[in-house]
Amino acid sequence: MKTMVAAGVAGLMMATSSLPGGTAQAGQREWATAGKILTGVVIGGAVLNACNPRASRTEIVYERQVYRPQPAYQFRGPPRCEPPVMRSCPPPRYQPAPVCREPIVRYMADGRRLYQPPVHGHAAFIQVWSEVQDEWVSVKEHPSIW
Repeated sequence: MKTMVAAGVAGLMMATSSLPGGTAQAGQREWATAGKILTGVVIGGAVLNACNPRASRTEIVYERQVYRPQPAYQFRGPPRCEPPVMRSCPPPRYQPAPVCREPIVRYMADGRRLYQPPVHGHAAFIQVWSEVQDEWVSVKEHPSIW
């Protein structure tokens, strides 16, 4: 019964949409044509849905979900502690202390000297003799020579 009513309404709509409209002014004929085409598309879709009732029917399935809250506290017995694993550290590595020896002094031809302190890897110094201070004064650093 519903299918026949829907088909009758669709046919009536198609018949009324194909009737010529009233007076149309300039520029409105295109819009009238577009409206008729769109109306035909909508009516065609309604007819197809009326002829195929399974396509328009949707099934809603409700699924029941059960919520079970976890208890606030569960006793699981006494804690099980594993015995501690004893690990030994590797023996400490000692770097031998630098050998203290006399400072290295090398004199240059122009009156300067190269002074290396008695510490291994320490920077050396280029020094000149100061008449005012009556001692050797460092002028510049030099890379270590031992």
